[in-house]
Amino acid sequence: MAWARSIGPSTLAMVNAIIEGRPHPEQGYRSSLGLLRLEKTFSRARLEQACLRALYFGMRTRRHVVHILENKHDLLRIVEEDDVFGSHANVRGADFYH
Repeated sequence: MAWARSIGPSTLAMVNAIIEGRPHPEQGYRSSLGLLRLEKTFSRARLEQACLRALYFGMRTRRHVVHILENKHDLLRIVEEDDVFGSHANVRGADFYH
């Protein structure tokens, strides 16, 4: 946990998600260590961004983080729904459909 905390809050949250997502916490230790070792291949900053992106989209495994890093998706901006559709008179919203 201290190693994950030293990288950043998103990495710590990802390690917690990996450990809590297993029936027995011990099953998540190896996966968590593998996640933290990605810091050597990539950088701390990229690992932190990849964890942030994975958590934002509900991806909670080391494999997802590896995929994000290998495809350089951590370098992309996370686009909010409002940014895509904008807010103008033609966007009705969820309240319109009751």
